[in-house]
Amino acid sequence: MLEKIKALFERAKKGDPVLARFKGRLMMCKSKLQAVEGSKEEVMKPAEDEARALCKEIEEAQAFAASSGKKAQEGFNLLAKSVNHKPVGLGSLLIKEVDKVEKQELSPEVIERNKRYLDGDELKDGIVANDLHALRKGDLKSIKQTFRDLDGKTSLSKIQITEIREEIVKTVLMVPDCCRELAKNPKLCGEMIAMAQGMGMLTPGILKSLGDQTEDVACSIVFQRSSVKLDQKVSSGGGKGFSEADLNEWLIDIIPKDTWNDKKTGLGARVINNLWNAGDFDLLCTLITKDVDPSLPFSLPLVTSRGTQEGVWSGFVQPVEHLLGNYVKLVAQFKKDPKQFDPEMQKKLAGAQKVLETLDEQGTNILTDFDEIMKCEAIAAFKKQPGTVWGFEDVRLPYVQAARESKKGDEPLRMIELWTAIEEVLKEEGYDRLLIDPDKTIPEIVATGVAGAKEKTAEKKKEYEGADLDEFLKNFEEQATAYLTHLANQIPKGQYETAEQSGMDMGKLMGGLACNAGLWWALENKKPVYYCLDGLNMDEALDYKAFKNARIKAHFEGGPKHAEVITLGEIREILKNWSSMKDIVFFIERGSVMKDVSRVEKWIETMKRNDEEAGKRPAPVSTTFKPKLDDIGVEGLWEAIEDHPYEAMKVTVKFVTLEKRVAKMANLDILPLYLEKKCQFLIDFKIIPANMAEVCKDYLEKVKRNDGTESQSDMNAVIKALPESLQAEISGWRVRVDKFAEL
Repeated sequence: MLEKIKALFERAKKGDPVLARFKGRLMMCKSKLQAVEGSKEEVMKPAEDEARALCKEIEEAQAFAASSGKKAQEGFNLLAKSVNHKPVGLGSLLIKEVDKVEKQELSPEVIERNKRYLDGDELKDGIVANDLHALRKGDLKSIKQTFRDLDGKTSLSKIQITEIREEIVKTVLMVPDCCRELAKNPKLCGEMIAMAQGMGMLTPGILKSLGDQTEDVACSIVFQRSSVKLDQKVSSGGGKGFSEADLNEWLIDIIPKDTWNDKKTGLGARVINNLWNAGDFDLLCTLITKDVDPSLPFSLPLVTSRGTQEGVWSGFVQPVEHLLGNYVKLVAQFKKDPKQFDPEMQKKLAGAQKVLETLDEQGTNILTDFDEIMKCEAIAAFKKQPGTVWGFEDVRLPYVQAARESKKGDEPLRMIELWTAIEEVLKEEGYDRLLIDPDKTIPEIVATGVAGAKEKTAEKKKEYEGADLDEFLKNFEEQATAYLTHLANQIPKGQYETAEQSGMDMGKLMGGLACNAGLWWALENKKPVYYCLDGLNMDEALDYKAFKNARIKAHFEGGPKHAEVITLGEIREILKNWSSMKDIVFFIERGSVMKDVSRVEKWIETMKRNDEEAGKRPAPVSTTFKPKLDDIGVEGLWEAIEDHPYEAMKVTVKFVTLEKRVAKMANLDILPLYLEKKCQFLIDFKIIPANMAEVCKDYLEKVKRNDGTESQSDMNAVIKALPESLQAEISGWRVRVDKFAEL
């Protein structure tokens, strides 16, 4: 059958009028037959059946062409004549489209690639031989270019690409001295070996030829193969090549535990995530039993939003322990009645069950059984005193679901459930409206939020199972109103104008600030905070300032902006303010409420020590802020601050917040509080008077008592001492204070 398809393909290439229409399909069919040639009958059968069906279709087309070809040709000629002589309407459009296609130029890059590989439509001789000659001299550039070009845009057919790849395997990988030379670039060598395995051409001899680079090449291979879907591995394994099981055994044997669990490379975390998404649950479980740590995340330097595969988001590859929090309850339901899920989901939940059981057997940071969570101490405490559930999003999810089923969870239990009412005030316009006119803004935002929450609860029914949705929406409205009211009366922290200049991702920064505000809202409303520590490395929270500083410094050297790790920020907010929050915060570990408060005190001591060692936050060069500093209008300011980047950043942030937000807030008490708590930098650089906080506070209090007359002169003096850029805003605050007295 292969020879017949080859013959038909050659005739198609030479322009046979019928076979030319089947050229692409013949090429694909030929490729499939070649891939399974020499395999077992059951492996070859699907490709041969497809080839027979194609041959039958071609025979029918040839028969039709023979019987009616003349008539069809005459009709086509008539159409062509009509189009050529009447270039209007449809005929004109046809001509233009044909001309466009014929004249379409290939990009210079594709033209260069075609020159390198093609002589007309045929492959040039000696492509890989030339690469091999350079490789033997230690030059890997040529073979690397060929390998990379095969994945780029060219006019090569798929069968021609396969031919080149086969030649690479045979003349490079299968030749020991060439393979060792190639292994000097472990990533490239690993990718080529992964390709060879996918083609069923990998042999033990290739792996024995890697020399000193064996471990590094193995790391590249395992990463490449981990993203291949399980069904594709099954179909490409066996035959004449190395079996998938043999390759996996070799990889696990070669790569040491420390390399798997290296936090800098994130090999274990990335491979496990790939295996989860590829559906290779058996290999995933095997790695866990071989001490590949399932609790490790990996920070992706170029990602600050949700990734393209499950478990990759917010700039991180999640630990698989976290990811599986989404499946703990689903697995419990699956065990009771698998048929309630579609076949694809059944397969995934069976895999999730296997991984959860493996985690449990090996010892894990999370509870893996939903029934155990339902009976745990934390849920018992929640039933007595309902509150909110905090922690890493997916890790806390089973506790949220258990709280819902306790019939005490008919309200938003996570900040993310209030998000439809919060997201608007995370934007600059919405935030400023909230601060300036909360009485009008809050009802509008809450109404929009309730509508959004109604849609979300209908869309994600599984997340809200067990809740009375009418009661949930009623509580949503109350909580959203209380939260926004709280936020409108806090010192503003939105740094819309300066965050990105300071090395911060604005979206993540505001998300973190909103969640921290949620902690204070809970304190204000005396709502318990059940903080789930499962899956959280406390050392990372305690040393987070150093991590953050390093990321910001890397940004100023050309890296991405720092994306706030919201959960670590929340933990630090609690520890910094433990004396205030200790009565509402309950730390949860594997379902138990932590009772040893001395541990918290040790955490606080360690965090303070680490923060001191981490030092000040890195700042960009002072000139980053020069335009704004010049706008402030204080004589000599730039000369005084030019050599102090950190101070230049701080002065800009504090001044902008004062000018654009604090001075305009509806809550008149915030201005004196901000001046007292946050403005020492502005005093140090003589931008505002040292007594401004005291004068403003005194003026406000006396006006409230209808006794502001004697403070008029002090207030006038303060405003006069301000730079002109700030005078109007502070005068506006004073006017609103006076109006308050009139009311």
